[in-house]
Amino acid sequence: MLSPLSSTADNPTPRRAMTGDPRTDNHRWPVVAEGWRPAGERQQMACLLVWTALSPGDEQPATKLSLEDVVDAAHDLGEAAQGPDLEYDIAATLGKLVAWRRHSAPARQAATVLVDRYKREHGLLIDLDARVIAMDSRFDAGVEQGWRHNALRWRRERAALSAARHILTRAQIPETTKTRALDILMIPRSRPEHALLRHQLRVAGMHDRDCVTVLFVLAYLCWQTTGLDLLTDAPVLVDPGADQRGRLREQLEYALDPARWDAFYDRNRVLTGALFEGELAVLSPADQQLARARRDAILNGATDLPPLWPGTASRHALDSALRAYASTVKELQECAQHLSEQLAIPASEVVDFRRHVGRQLDDLRAHRAAVLQQLDHPGGLLTIERFHAQHLLEAIDLGETSLPELRFVAESDLQSCDMQRSFKDPTKVSEGAAPLMRGVLESAGIKIYDFDDDHYAFRDNYLLPNDAESRAVLAADEYITRLAEGDEHAHELAADYRRGLDHLDKALTQAGKDGRQRADFRAIVEGYVSSATFHGAHLEQRRTRWSERIAQTVRARDTDGRALPDPHADLDLF
Repeated sequence: MLSPLSSTADNPTPRRAMTGDPRTDNHRWPVVAEGWRPAGERQQMACLLVWTALSPGDEQPATKLSLEDVVDAAHDLGEAAQGPDLEYDIAATLGKLVAWRRHSAPARQAATVLVDRYKREHGLLIDLDARVIAMDSRFDAGVEQGWRHNALRWRRERAALSAARHILTRAQIPETTKTRALDILMIPRSRPEHALLRHQLRVAGMHDRDCVTVLFVLAYLCWQTTGLDLLTDAPVLVDPGADQRGRLREQLEYALDPARWDAFYDRNRVLTGALFEGELAVLSPADQQLARARRDAILNGATDLPPLWPGTASRHALDSALRAYASTVKELQECAQHLSEQLAIPASEVVDFRRHVGRQLDDLRAHRAAVLQQLDHPGGLLTIERFHAQHLLEAIDLGETSLPELRFVAESDLQSCDMQRSFKDPTKVSEGAAPLMRGVLESAGIKIYDFDDDHYAFRDNYLLPNDAESRAVLAADEYITRLAEGDEHAHELAADYRRGLDHLDKALTQAGKDGRQRADFRAIVEGYVSSATFHGAHLEQRRTRWSERIAQTVRARDTDGRALPDPHADLDLF
């Protein structure tokens, strides 16, 4: 029988690019063979994980072998074969079996299953005896990766249609209207299609709120919310007070655990400040009473308190865990790409590289566990949010690290997403003024301190230039930035800005620039001020409208005494 690396017409025996020769190196580092390099993120990641699993440090010494260990490993392998594939767990199981297989028939069988699986699903040819990993030239990694991503997208879009149909069937409209609406329902993939479908649903007889909800659910579950105005195209689906429970529980648990505090945390100031009281304002009266009682108990020295609002997931904690998980996967993808490009990692770097990958894998498991911990809570999320988060998790498992802009549909999440969008244009304005001013001034022979790399330290007065010209540019940059951000105190910087601009005019005069050139310089800078003022006013308008929308929702809840229902509570999207 040929070994996985035996020479064939399609797979000539490759030259071996080694991190160390496994035949002579006592550490027996695994080898990635030259020839066909790993292609695509999925195959590259699989190659990295197998390389890591076969590296010194992951395998278990044969002297520690026990029947229970082998049975557990075989069980882990069986579990890994069910449902979504967690490749890092499968690779870790392979690492355990490398030493055990020499002394156990079950371990040999399990290792053979895994080697075959890597060949079938990743195109990796693994020789466990020689510790060599090669690529099957007949395996199309791009096609394999593509169909998995498309299968996940297909499930996502089917769920979106199912959720939208559910809203239509429960709407308080005549059956004939429901039938017409269901007939024309589709997933709009552009803003014009979105507007057309909304018009068609209205013509069919649907109420505008139902139209907005249907279209928003379709866009949300299909990761296509970028074209929506979240103030007008997103309905209120979550009680702001119910959403705030998770955030406040996190904050109070943090205050209860001194081991988690950083050097700047002041518990008394945080829990008695205006910001904390503002966060309580959206809670129901009963929840406000609970939160204040817990706050007072903590400030009075309590250390052992029962969970507050148990069983309630925190959108903030879940979102943080998802983003951390995606970020760690991205870092591992960069390591995998490095391995596929280098193949032979220098001996002086291989140990540090292996340790770095190991730390990333530890972080990966911790972040994924944090996601699952939040998803295990039975409450706190709408059905569509829970489904969305589960699909995000599966997408990250497959290597998709670019997350959609809107991951949850609470009012705080909608507002945060909208404000991030609204900040993009002001950011361009604020970031464009100082470089332009510096360019004009330095072209006139006026040296300006280079604070691009030290921008934040420079602005926070940790590092200040000594010359008046650089300080004038800094004053203009600060003023324009504050205006663009809609800062209510920006006007306090206007006088410094004016004095600085006058000083730069004098400096340009001394540098020999005529009146027309100086006037153009002033006009361009004033143009940035005008643009920043416009965008700052727009930001403030959006903030005000969101505050009014949230306040109106809270007032309606307190007046009616009813919580917002989950429109998909009785729908199984999974």
